Amino acid sequence: MKKIAIAVLFAVAPFAHAHDIQWRHTFHLTQSAAFEVADLPGHVVGAGEGTGLGLFPADQVATMKLSYFVDFVKSEGPFTAYETYRFANGSTLSVQRTGSTTVDARSGVATLSGKFTFVGGSGTYAGIHGGGTFVGKRLNPLAAGADQYLDYTGSYELSTQ
Repeated sequence: MKKIAIAVLFAVAPFAHAHDIQWRHTFHLTQSAAFEVADLPGHVVGAGEGTGLGLFPADQVATMKLSYFVDFVKSEGPFTAYETYRFANGSTLSVQRTGSTTVDARSGVATLSGKFTFVGGSGTYAGIHGGGTFVGKRLNPLAAGADQYLDYTGSYELSTQ
């Protein structure tokens, strides 16, 4: 009887519920450093920081701080970025994203796309895990501020422990 009671308890225990999430962020570069690599013409590695806004559902707007690393050849290639959103209620949401940048030769506008993972949160987002994809545009080069917007689509769960 004791085994049945324990089995029933685990069967009806609350399970984590997946939540869909979408948001847009805007970004402007505040500082950066780039270093030429001598192996290929136009090969640059670099890092930088910037600030922006996260525009979330229900008219929630969060401030955002971002740090990134790039490995570009002629302004294209892979990158990794970390960003933390701070909401008015004190909650935070942190993501890591990896992706690639391609530049339209005619317009100079870059397309950024890839995947993101939730790596931390507090308040409303304490115990968050999950991730998804992003896509967006960088409207000017890194040297001119790297103004960009990205649209995120994903899902998350909150750990109950």
